[in-house]
Amino acid sequence: PGNGPHDLVLDADGQVIVTGMFSDDMYSLDPATGEFTRYDLPGNANPRAVEIDADGIWWIVFGNRHQVARFDPQTEDLTTYPIGMYAHSIALDSDGNAWANGHFKANPGKVVRIDSKDGTIQEFAIPDNNTSDLTGLPISYDLRIDGDGTVWGSDLNWNRIYKLDPHTG
Repeated sequence: PGNGPHDLVLDADGQVIVTGMFSDDMYSLDPATGEFTRYDLPGNANPRAVEIDADGIWWIVFGNRHQVARFDPQTEDLTTYPIGMYAHSIALDSDGNAWANGHFKANPGKVVRIDSKDGTIQEFAIPDNNTSDLTGLPISYDLRIDGDGTVWGSDLNWNRIYKLDPHTG
């Protein structure tokens, strides 16, 4: 149901959690029954990427609102964090912190970390290194955190991947 399924993730119970990019909703699908549950989000949220933490909390990118959201599907409590950019991807580190990258962000590119305990936001600049003759913004795409806490990202238009040590910047 709805418009624009963008990303999905499986929860610990095997439910398929789907972002409704154009409907401003989230959905969970029970694969055994085919039943959808709809979760209403604020207007113009433009939910894109989603990850689920160890406690079953959904971390969602709200593109148009330039926010990351923390959503508890049991209580439907929603907390949003302003990150000052249209983000594309979200990743969770081993401490439960959420990371997001700027999708259409002018030079320098940007990655943010949201502390899961107190909500503080830390920014990291990802400067241009002139690795492409393509024009346009970096168009950061995927974002992953390895077992050592290193952040890995890709910049589609700048023809590169990068790694970020969150301890040294």
